[in-house]
Amino acid sequence: MVPVRFVAVLLFVLWPGASTLLADGGFILPQGAAADLAQTRQEVVLAIHDDPADGGSRVTYVLGTSYTGQPAEFAWVIPLPAIPTDVIAHETDSLFGLLNDMTQPRFWVTEPGPAQTDSGLGCFACVPTAGTLGREGALVEVEARGQAGIFEWVALTSTGSNALLTWLNQNGFNVPATAADVLNGYIQLGMHFLALRVNEPSQNQGSQDGEIEIPPVQFTCQTSQRFYPMAISQISAADETEVVVYVLGEHRAEAANLPNGLIDPEALRYDAASPSLSNYESLFTQTIAGLGGVALITEYVGRVWTDDLSAPSFWPEAPAGLPLEMFLTRLRTVIPRDRMTLDFEFQDAPDDQTISRQFWIEAAAGANAGAAAGLPLAMLLLCGLFLMAAKRRVAWGC
Repeated sequence: MVPVRFVAVLLFVLWPGASTLLADGGFILPQGAAADLAQTRQEVVLAIHDDPADGGSRVTYVLGTSYTGQPAEFAWVIPLPAIPTDVIAHETDSLFGLLNDMTQPRFWVTEPGPAQTDSGLGCFACVPTAGTLGREGALVEVEARGQAGIFEWVALTSTGSNALLTWLNQNGFNVPATAADVLNGYIQLGMHFLALRVNEPSQNQGSQDGEIEIPPVQFTCQTSQRFYPMAISQISAADETEVVVYVLGEHRAEAANLPNGLIDPEALRYDAASPSLSNYESLFTQTIAGLGGVALITEYVGRVWTDDLSAPSFWPEAPAGLPLEMFLTRLRTVIPRDRMTLDFEFQDAPDDQTISRQFWIEAAAGANAGAAAGLPLAMLLLCGLFLMAAKRRVAWGC
């Protein structure tokens, strides 16, 4: 008699909502322009590596975004801990697509039975603008400038927010006076600023909902500070902003100045009404609330080969000095506008434990009728195959 081995039937669910970024409030808009331009997505990569020339610490940023609205020209103003260099524009957002595919949560729904487990922003201000970059102000120092794809950029510092506002407005960055207090906070910290004018939207415009994507921008700062300027987003953020940060480094990364959280896989439950068929997002919200209302949730940690990331089709100009193997950490949060009072800083975690993105969920009885209906047919086919194999074994004298 041939023994029959039962094969588990799984329903695999890749939840698009886990990677969809909601409206990000990183804009500085001129008076009356709030209805004309709205940022709809923000993703950022922080790659921590050594300078091949002198061995010093460097951080390479890649920022990707999209927006809705009418202005054909707008700009970003990004506070940074050091002078930005090597400013380039990516032609596509394939790097973010790759990272998202590697790290977004995945959900597997099983039929009722024993539970299974698996081991395991707005960081800038956007400004509608017109005109050209011109002469420097007396209290504003222009450190560098150039052209990167559709971006005209300038790196600068200032000794006072009024001087910086005056310079920006005189040079085509239409920034309201209400931005002075936030900018002054960065000036007091000795921050540098990268201002990028976008002369025209990407030729590869948009979805049917009016969202327009612009090329990701990349730049490098020679610094050991792992910094994400979140506080500037309070100027014109949405009521809630979702932020996804990918950190590449020699070790697992975590937030240094706010709580870190994890989703408990044992608390995951089946929810037929959810896009993920689970209560993942409610657990996500509850975990942040339990950590005081502002926290970063680690959704994935794993080792990656940087040769795979730096292939021309994904990262056309990956920074020199990346180790061959690095840890990739995905951190995400949803933060209310009134809680955007500090910038995010990152550090190496105490250990390099990996975090799986796979979640197993047991479906409620009768919830997966489609899979249940297909099970008898699958078993009949399997039984038929086993019977055929048994007959052949007998015929061959095995």
